[in-house]
Amino acid sequence: LISPIASVAPAAVDFVIYMVLLVLVALYYLWQDGVLYMRIGPPLAVALLMSLLAVFSALSVIFWTCVLQTRHAETRFTLRYFMQFWMYLTPVFYPISIVPPEHRWIVYANPMASVVATFRWGVIGVGEVPVGPLMTSIAIAVAGMAAGIWFFSASESSTIDRL
Repeated sequence: LISPIASVAPAAVDFVIYMVLLVLVALYYLWQDGVLYMRIGPPLAVALLMSLLAVFSALSVIFWTCVLQTRHAETRFTLRYFMQFWMYLTPVFYPISIVPPEHRWIVYANPMASVVATFRWGVIGVGEVPVGPLMTSIAIAVAGMAAGIWFFSASESSTIDRL
């Protein structure tokens, strides 16, 4: 389990770099405009929790795919394109508010959509916290992690034998 968990380290370094840049940009706009666009206080703690939930969700996917990547080399290339496509389905570049309310359930079918929306609310105060979809995302992450650890543990010995 250590090797798949360690694969998250480069992304964690990127996250820290981007958060430092976010704080620097917020401080620049505070100096330039006199307005702090980043929220300080409990909502920022909620954003940190959403970051941890995103890492937790990523680890649950990693436990599933690392065995497949070891057995089938082409999984690595397929996964790269699938993850890019999944990123475009997640409302990172666009706010959920542009989606009509009757079609938002389609966006929230993606478990990361509510995590990103809550992170955006926690950092800059835009949007709202989608409580129902967020609880569903947490349940999916926990179930995916439990099943991923089980799958990894059950198949790691046979995968090592194939190497």
